[in-house]
Amino acid sequence: MSRIGSVLCPIIVGRDDLLELADRRLAEAGAGRGELLLLAGEAGVGKTRLLDGIRHKARARGFVDANGAVAPQDRVVPSALIMDLARTVRRNPAFGDLGKDLLAMRGDHDADALGSRRLFVLDVVDRIANAVDRPTLFNFEDLQWADEISLEIVGELARRVRDAPVLVVAAYRTEDQPPGSFFREWRARLISQRLAEEARLTALSYEQTALMTTLILGTGLPAPREVVAAVHERTDGIPLHIEELLGALPDEAKSDGLAIRDADVPDTIEDAIRARIAQLSPDALEVAQAGAVIGRCFVPHVLATIMDRPLAALDGPIEELVDRSYLYDSGDVGWIDFRHQLLRDVLYRSVPATELRRLHARAAEFGAALEGQSEVHASVHFERAGLRSEAFKAALAGARAASRISGRQEAYELYQRAIANMSDDLPLDEQATLYDEYSNAAAAIERNDESERASNLARERYLEAGLHLDAAGVLISSSVLGGRDGRSIGQRLDYVATALAEVSALPVTPGREKLRAGAGWIVARCRARRRRRLARARRERG
Repeated sequence: MSRIGSVLCPIIVGRDDLLELADRRLAEAGAGRGELLLLAGEAGVGKTRLLDGIRHKARARGFVDANGAVAPQDRVVPSALIMDLARTVRRNPAFGDLGKDLLAMRGDHDADALGSRRLFVLDVVDRIANAVDRPTLFNFEDLQWADEISLEIVGELARRVRDAPVLVVAAYRTEDQPPGSFFREWRARLISQRLAEEARLTALSYEQTALMTTLILGTGLPAPREVVAAVHERTDGIPLHIEELLGALPDEAKSDGLAIRDADVPDTIEDAIRARIAQLSPDALEVAQAGAVIGRCFVPHVLATIMDRPLAALDGPIEELVDRSYLYDSGDVGWIDFRHQLLRDVLYRSVPATELRRLHARAAEFGAALEGQSEVHASVHFERAGLRSEAFKAALAGARAASRISGRQEAYELYQRAIANMSDDLPLDEQATLYDEYSNAAAAIERNDESERASNLARERYLEAGLHLDAAGVLISSSVLGGRDGRSIGQRLDYVATALAEVSALPVTPGREKLRAGAGWIVARCRARRRRRLARARRERG
């Protein structure tokens, strides 16, 4: 039987060079020369522990600090990373009203144009910079899941702190960046402009694995050579895997290299975590699984309500989960978080399907009352609970909110979720409006084929509903989109001509005249472009 206790290594192993780098950057920030330091590495390689180590060093130097983090379910939440930062800032009196001001900003800005989105980013950074009156550390974790607006704010903050006593440290997973992602472009731009420095965490060497194994076993003697060899072979030197492997093994196997090689503990981090989960008491497992459904962090009294249990009944299970290094208690901050996102992911996938739907339904009822969550998160909970009507309403509200602050990718994905959960009996005019808005969202991120399909569906429904002016408006929008995706001037003018013909018999209204004016502007631009092309062709022929 494994002993109950922490499987955490008591010190950070193999990162002396990076801690020294952080020391130098903290000293420079303290002298008024700030910077953005990016920490890159695969899942489980030790980025979270390193961030904790840097935070302790900063506090020892008299820095104040605040952190923001995101999880996969935050990816379509506009400015989610900054809103999480705001919640930690709000609990630190050193930052004054900054946290409250940032949280209030999310709903106060309309940004239909990218220029307005830029003003929103600058406003957020201005407020953060103006609140800094002493050496400060901002920590950001799991940037690979951050939305575009959050990344833009972090990038602008990096630009602003070069002459301020601020160090910004941000960590991300190297394996979660598909080609063409906004994050890749963002990172490359900051590094090429020397606005950020990047340090990469690699797997531990054999010697470093030996030290970490020795410290975790805690026998007072160096770990036997065959044990170290077996641990390194099974884990490839990934710190989280080392901890989970040793935590999953029975005590009698931890000092036997052959037993470690032959133990029925699978070689992946996920399966090692699953093996350790089996050691939890039933109550602790249920609490951990319910917390995993809620999200990255949770407040105990909310979790107790979702589980239909008295708050006092959670004390023992939470203590067990903290002791076994699944959770960490934030103390006076009031919430509890998972030690690592991988732990949450594995626990989430271990929940039986029926119970998963029930817990998602309960979590959705709380909506924004859950720590760090919004109606966007509620839409996920409703969808996974099989409550399509509620999922539709929450996703649509989230999509429109994202559009208001020009969260292009976020709005696009939320409109997709809304359409996936749309009822067949939704009134035709509402269906048409939804497809019309989705078409615009798809066009904003250059998903032109999807935009065209959605605009066709919107036009069909507008016509069925007898909304001929709106149906003609779709053609005008298609003409504008045609200028982006390379359609001929003739095709674009055909859209406009059809739209004008359809509205010619309609009563004269401000809406009709506005459409006609817009159509005239498009015609004038298309004809001017055609004249320029003809003139250029004549010059080229001599």
